[in-house]
Amino acid sequence: APSVLTRLWEFPFFAMLSLLLLLVALYRDPASRLRGGTHLVAWAGLSAAFCLAAFAFSLPSPYNEGVELARTRNFYGMLSVADDKPGEAEPRMRRLHNGHILHGAQFLDPAQKALATTYYSDGSGVAVAIRQHPRHLAAQPLRVGVIGLGAGTIAALGEPGDTMRFFEINPAAEAFARRYFTFLADSRAAVSVVIGDARLSIERSLRDGSGVRAFDVLAIDAFSGDAIPVHLLTREAFAMYAAAMETDGVLAVHVSNRYLDLQPIVRGLAREQGKQVLVVESDEDASLGIEGSTWVLVTGNETFVAGAKSFAEPPRADARSVIWTDAFSSLLPVLKR
Repeated sequence: APSVLTRLWEFPFFAMLSLLLLLVALYRDPASRLRGGTHLVAWAGLSAAFCLAAFAFSLPSPYNEGVELARTRNFYGMLSVADDKPGEAEPRMRRLHNGHILHGAQFLDPAQKALATTYYSDGSGVAVAIRQHPRHLAAQPLRVGVIGLGAGTIAALGEPGDTMRFFEINPAAEAFARRYFTFLADSRAAVSVVIGDARLSIERSLRDGSGVRAFDVLAIDAFSGDAIPVHLLTREAFAMYAAAMETDGVLAVHVSNRYLDLQPIVRGLAREQGKQVLVVESDEDASLGIEGSTWVLVTGNETFVAGAKSFAEPPRADARSVIWTDAFSSLLPVLKR
């Protein structure tokens, strides 16, 4: 289906087909009390239910807002790009969605295009990790790694001399980010994109030596949907992140999620490594294109912690912890209730 359809048409098709076959079976089965169309009232009710189901499936999704510019579908999901309709939203933005999940947005006004928006604006966790890092405050270049590309919005936080390396598993995401958004092209940092599973890509770089202590800041931004990549939130993954970062580096984990509370996992894994944890909460502000977000910052950098405390809060001393490993993980302890 992903090879020939750009939407999930196969779901309503097969759902309606199963209902239709049920009606055919009731009509033809010799043991059925409704065989041959008997009991007209019952058949009228079943037919009405079938028509209502067909109507419900044909309704447009409430998430399909704006003027759609592009849509594609592959093994990794459905990507769509849409502009806000004139007069319906001010200031107007161009938005990238993966399914129903917003993966980035950019102002259409040229004067505002360079602004970081959505989950990555000034005051967000990743912005704090970058701009409060002692190297940045000392006007030294930063090496930033980002797992999850989206529209490439984090590139707007780069400064001259910085390097930013994005890891993205979906090649269609890079194509959309470069064609329909300008964050990557307009970044003041030197930007590169590595296509492939982020953990495998970083592990390969560690084996050949090029990825050892490669990053001052590493942002993990892959958990906003309902099918999270668990292998990026395990004890083994965090050990890999530690090897890929400088000893005074900052790990920024975007834990905003509709269904799961991922903070206990990050806390547990950070405590195992003897690292400090800070939580950065951002409120929504539609006028600035900001979406509410929660980031958890993990670091052993005391200087960074001292400077970032005005932007973040430490977790409660009694906050629970959860440990996931490559061998075991359970969603039950982190389900939002």
